[in-house]
Amino acid sequence: METIHKQIEIDGVIQDVEIRVEVTHYMHVPAWEGNPYNCPSDLDYTGYTELSYNIVDTVILTDDGEQSVNIPIDSQLESEIYSELLVRAASYRDQGLDDEPLVYVKY
Repeated sequence: METIHKQIEIDGVIQDVEIRVEVTHYMHVPAWEGNPYNCPSDLDYTGYTELSYNIVDTVILTDDGEQSVNIPIDSQLESEIYSELLVRAASYRDQGLDDEPLVYVKY
């Protein structure tokens, strides 16, 4: 489970929010280093990353604790979540902390 901290405007007020997500799939294939004619596909030649996740919960952090809240996940927020998860997953891979849903493929 990953927790992403954001400040989001809710009903005209800037709130500190935690978005709790579960990474269900992560796979990174770096760019092909061998002979281009032996590469399995064009995607493998340039390399790619796949990431899937589910938002488990969103909470507002208050002085009294936390309160579950439904926040609208627009395309900008979704992009920010996705980008942050990519960076974290790559960091875990580099530290040798791969989890089961994290996969790193190197030919």
